[in-house]
Amino acid sequence: MTAVETGANLLWADGSDANAGIPYTQVVPESNVLLGGGATVLPYDTSMYLVMSEPSGSPLGWLINAHVNGTGPDPFPPKAYAVSINPCPTRANGTTWGCLRSSNPATIASGSGYVSATYSESDPHFLVTSIGGHGFSIPDNSATRFLTDLIPGISTQGTTVWSKNTNVASSGGTFAAVMEVSR
Repeated sequence: MTAVETGANLLWADGSDANAGIPYTQVVPESNVLLGGGATVLPYDTSMYLVMSEPSGSPLGWLINAHVNGTGPDPFPPKAYAVSINPCPTRANGTTWGCLRSSNPATIASGSGYVSATYSESDPHFLVTSIGGHGFSIPDNSATRFLTDLIPGISTQGTTVWSKNTNVASSGGTFAAVMEVSR
């Protein structure tokens, strides 16, 4: 498919919840194949940090969240972005290019301080289209862990996701996820 044909089959979406501090999913049509997404905290000079940016299976879309460093209310909601594609993209001449299916595998790791989780795709039939993850605290899940790195696989398909304790020390972990498609 050409870039123009691919673009004609894509759906780009963005949005945010009016309520800060709660997870938000930018949904895409359930009939589409989710390719990926992302998040940002606005305004850029706020003291808020991403704690979650990952694929969501139900509802289908991109799930995000952000919190302030320390205590106090979250002043602004983060903004989510999601991109999906027609599951059976069509070419300009009306023929079907083929049909896609998606998968959303994940892995988890725990510890304290900086903690990483790495997922590597071993199935050669899948292509990683996006990476994501979140940090979590245990046993006190009110403490927040910030995402510090979302790194795509360099020598293999996959991702490494890092999270870090905030100024409230606690043990926890990191969840790493990918979106992948195959034909």
